[in-house]
Amino acid sequence: SMPVVERTAEALKEVGLNAEVIDLRTIFPWDEETVLNSARKTGKLVIVHEDNQTAGMGGEIAAAIAEKAGADVQVARVTRPDTYIPYDYSCQIEVLPSFKRTLEKCCDMLDIDIHWDKPVEEEAGIVTVKAIGSSPSDETITVADLLIAEGEDIQEGDLIASVEADKASMDISAPVSGTVSEILVSEGDTLTVGTPMVRIASDEAAQLKPITKEDPGTPVMERRRSAEAAGVPTIGKAREAKPIYISTITTVLGSRHITNEELLQDRHEWDSDAIRKRTGIEERYWIDGDEDVLSLAVDATRQLLEKENLTISDIGAIICSTGTPKTMTPSLACQVLHELSPAKGEVLMQAHDVNAACSGYMYALQSAFDFLTNAPDKKVVVITAETLSPMVNMDDQKTMALFGDAATASLVSCEQRPGNIEVKLNRPFLSATGVDEKVLYVPNMGSGEVIEMEGLTVFKLAVRKMIDVLDSACRERGIALEALDKIVPHQANERIIEAIRKTIKFPPEKMFNHIRKYGNTSSNTIPIALCELIPTLGKDAKVGLTAFGGGFTFGAAVVEKV
Repeated sequence: SMPVVERTAEALKEVGLNAEVIDLRTIFPWDEETVLNSARKTGKLVIVHEDNQTAGMGGEIAAAIAEKAGADVQVARVTRPDTYIPYDYSCQIEVLPSFKRTLEKCCDMLDIDIHWDKPVEEEAGIVTVKAIGSSPSDETITVADLLIAEGEDIQEGDLIASVEADKASMDISAPVSGTVSEILVSEGDTLTVGTPMVRIASDEAAQLKPITKEDPGTPVMERRRSAEAAGVPTIGKAREAKPIYISTITTVLGSRHITNEELLQDRHEWDSDAIRKRTGIEERYWIDGDEDVLSLAVDATRQLLEKENLTISDIGAIICSTGTPKTMTPSLACQVLHELSPAKGEVLMQAHDVNAACSGYMYALQSAFDFLTNAPDKKVVVITAETLSPMVNMDDQKTMALFGDAATASLVSCEQRPGNIEVKLNRPFLSATGVDEKVLYVPNMGSGEVIEMEGLTVFKLAVRKMIDVLDSACRERGIALEALDKIVPHQANERIIEAIRKTIKFPPEKMFNHIRKYGNTSSNTIPIALCELIPTLGKDAKVGLTAFGGGFTFGAAVVEKV
């Protein structure tokens, strides 16, 4: 069946479609991983084999893919009906998987209209005997013996040649009575099936069109236009948007635990208590040894997939928030995809980075929300990964104590899956305003530059705008700010958190704050906070998330415990 399948793939290229062809060299075991990855990538799987349809291997493959991929993959089979293989070649073409049947099945699945331009009829009075194989899957034959000569009179059924095909040796007989007018091959020639071998002049030619190979004609294909693209009004209601949930969040911290005392080492005017009073921070985690932003991101994502009992092939998109990527290209999201992809079988999905600094989690969640609104059967992994410690200015006591290193991974989908978070996500509200870069400046990794910040400017902008965007997110959800059970602000600085709380007159117990344990981990702070907070809340609790980042960028969202 491979020549049939390869010919089908070549034909589909004419309408701009690239089909992946997989040749299963063994059926026990069979390469389920490669087939599954390919099927998830294309969303379509056609299984072609010459065995019976009932209880054939194709049914086992179809069942396995359906169990693992579900509605994400459409599966069809092209097989032999539950019958014996006939000896007559023309009957074999009718029952065995053929180019015509396989291509038509693919076109049906791909919404392609197809018809066949028939070949031009042969010259009157002449019958051309062509090379034929032992089955439609044979590609070539070798001429073992030629048993006729030019000018010789022959009768219908006389032997013309003995040939060796891929699967068997066989004889080719004269389909009509007549005179051998031309011999086109020699003994020992290897011929492609369908190659003309002998021409016979016969009065019976007008009545006989011998079948020596499958020859349905030339396929003419055209993609169907959707009703919407064609301007045809659709019937019924538009698809109702499904709820979107965050089920699980995993967290990985830098392995080096740094207290204020270890950070200072008597090198500055401040002591540990001074840092705590000004920032609220007592400790943080920095990367060490071989750790970097990629290793943290990969570890967090791998833990997420294990907890959710998923593989990377089950994911439809990776969206990574990072302000400290190793490179601009490839993106950190694509690097994570590469690290987690199986050794065999290519995994394709949407994967990109978001750079919105500390509000990046909000920006990434909005991208995930919009992706799932249009592809509700998919799953999205939202990654946050930041390693700011290599760029800390150890001579600046105002900023050196602020930052920590971490990565998180969140599973976002339209499924209400069990996990450590289990919240419904409302679409985040985003905003931004431009300021001079040195107000809050994080250089490129490896540049040798250090973080710079104008603390007072950041403080004023952050407090005002974080309240504004959170209020907007609440109004879009249809609730008042006061209706929130908890607020999780970006853990930037305890003074900022307290200023927000006092401005909106929120009680201390409703304002989440654990900055003392981790410091400012940029876009990681909110997902890390959710891991600690959400398991303590009751059903239907409403939590407001709000963040600001360099640029400035702002984002807020309301999540609800389910």
